Amino acid sequence: MYLCHMLILSPVAAWICGLLKRGTEGILGFWTTPVEVLSIALITFITTAILCTLVQRIPKIGKYIVG
Repeated sequence: MYLCHMLILSPVAAWICGLLKRGTEGILGFWTTPVEVLSIALITFITTAILCTLVQRIPKIGKYIVG
């Protein structure tokens, strides 16, 4: 999961930052940055966990890929 999350983090961060804009000019004003950080972390963690679980369930080779 540690190495896999880097593949998902960048697209999720770009998507969330595009929705909320940047800094105090964002939709939520001062709260834009904390909401961005928490939502990016949560979405990345959940997506990575699901992806790793699905890869691990591949017969014969899944355990070697994920561990």
